[in-house]
Amino acid sequence: PELPVMLAPSPRRVAIVGAGIGGLALAHALRTLDTGVEEISVFDRRNELKPGIGGGIQINGGAAVLERLGLGGELKALALPVRRILSRKSGGFEL
Repeated sequence: PELPVMLAPSPRRVAIVGAGIGGLALAHALRTLDTGVEEISVFDRRNELKPGIGGGIQINGGAAVLERLGLGGELKALALPVRRILSRKSGGFEL
C-alpha cells in the first residue's frame, strides 16, 4: 500500500547565516512572498551593513533575480558599473 504524504509545517522563524547577496536575497524573498514565515534573523560577522565595508559582489545574471524580487531600481541606484576586470593566478601572475 502507498504511504500517505506528510508535509512538515512551514517554519515560523528562520535564521539566515551570512548577509551576502544570497542571504539578503533569501531574507527579502521570505519577507515578501507568501511563505508563512513570521520572523527572519540574519546573522553576519559584521554588526552593520553599509557601503564601503566588506567585499564587492559581481552579480551578472543574478541581477535578473534581484529584478524579479522587486529590487532592480535599488540595485541600479546603488551599483557601481564594472569598468575593468583583472584576473590573476595564485602566484600573482596576470591571466
